[in-house]
Amino acid sequence: MMWSRRTKSRLRAWLDPLSKARFVIGLAGGASLLDVGCGNGSPSYFKRLNASIRYTGLDIAEHGLSAADHAVADELIFVPSDRFAEGIASLGTRFDAVVSAHNLEHVEHPEAVLRGMCSVLRPSGRLYLSFPSRASVDFPSRGGALNFHDDPTHRWLPDLALVRSVVERCGCRVVVCCLQNQPAIGRFLGAIEEPLSRRRGRVMSFTWHYWGFESVVIAERKA
Repeated sequence: MMWSRRTKSRLRAWLDPLSKARFVIGLAGGASLLDVGCGNGSPSYFKRLNASIRYTGLDIAEHGLSAADHAVADELIFVPSDRFAEGIASLGTRFDAVVSAHNLEHVEHPEAVLRGMCSVLRPSGRLYLSFPSRASVDFPSRGGALNFHDDPTHRWLPDLALVRSVVERCGCRVVVCCLQNQPAIGRFLGAIEEPLSRRRGRVMSFTWHYWGFESVVIAERKA
């Protein structure tokens, strides 16, 4: 089972060059990574992608973390939602990479959280951000959240230009700024799945790619 999960994760990384999976796989051996919003099995998933990373996860609570997740994580930190940005910044400048995948839209103080994530990056450290695209407010509603408002825990819709501006003001160079991530193969497979997804009223494996649900920003802390 573990082998099949690893294979599936790496296949999706190959299909989507801007995925968090591709980002994590590409990190150098021994890289220290901060996963901002580490619930739902994230520690185990990241370690399957790149077993050599030193993994620190941060969240407001233990959302969907198993004993296996605790075993593979090098460090897990939980802070209250109203002190989330402060909790990130307090970690100090010690990470080679920071990942925030579909977490930014849930936080109370997004600009402060962005500044905190940039501040903990070492020089030349890399930041990966993904969040719902502006267009998602007009997508059809489906189980699994295709329309931005399908998820009641969403607090705000991140603005790509604002996110980029904050990251750049924090001393990072933006290397990828994608409004709607729609990799060719993923979009093709999503088109095949779309009739069934529509009929079932649920997001399927490549529905997000077909519609261009997520925006992606990748940046690097200046030396």
